[in-house]
Amino acid sequence: MDNSVTEAINKQNMKYHEVMCKCSVYAEWCRCITNHNYNNRNMEKLISKVTVWADNKNLIKPENSLKQFTKVVEEVGEIAAALARNNKGELKDGIGDAVVTLVILAEQQGLSLEECLQAAWDEIKDRKGKTVNGTFIKEEDLA
Repeated sequence: MDNSVTEAINKQNMKYHEVMCKCSVYAEWCRCITNHNYNNRNMEKLISKVTVWADNKNLIKPENSLKQFTKVVEEVGEIAAALARNNKGELKDGIGDAVVTLVILAEQQGLSLEECLQAAWDEIKDRKGKTVNGTFIKEEDLA
C-alpha cells in the first residue's frame, strides 16, 4: 500500500476512533495503521479502505443509517438470489457487498465491524444446542 493511502486510512480511522484508541493499552483492538498487529491483517486494511471510500462519498453520517440498512437488505437479497441460482461468482460478490454495507452501517453508528463481530462471538462462543436440518437451535429453544 502506498504511503498516501496509508496516511489517508490512518487519518480516517483516527477521525472516528481517536477518542477510543487504546493502541498502547490494547493493540489488538486498535485499527491504527501504525499498529503492527493491524499491518499483518489484510481484513482490517480492506475495512479501512471501505471506511475511507465511504467517508469520501459522505456516507459516514448517523442520519444515513436507515438508508444504509436498506442497502444491507438489498445485498442480502442478492445473496439469496445467488444461492438460488447456485452461482458462486454472484454469491462471492453479494457477500462482499453485504460486508461493505455492514462496515458502513457500523461506522455510521460509531462502531467498527470488528467490535460488532467480537460482541456476537462473545455471545455465541459457549452457546449450547444442536443443529436440526442445517440450522443451529439454541438449547433453550429446543424444548
